[in-house]
Amino acid sequence: MKDTEILIHELKKLLNGGTAHAGLKDALNGIPFGVLGERPYGLPYSIWQLVDHIRIAQWDMFEFSKHGNHISPKWPDEYWAKNPEPKDESEWMGISE
Repeated sequence: MKDTEILIHELKKLLNGGTAHAGLKDALNGIPFGVLGERPYGLPYSIWQLVDHIRIAQWDMFEFSKHGNHISPKWPDEYWAKNPEPKDESEWMGISE
């Protein structure tokens, strides 16, 4: 296998998940909507804020990779949801599905 083929193969494995960690969908499966605003174990962010942070960061990396003129959100303020919980279930479902 050529180096580029190996790289493509490994990237596909990482993007599809199922290697060393659970995919985001599996990790979020079954979390009740009512607990999304809670901060587990005294952490500084709620479950919702952590999940939305992942969404924002992945979007930023994807856009940066697609467009050379992409402007990233301001770090760290624009990488975290301001509210500790989603505004409604449809906002949560947009991320968790």
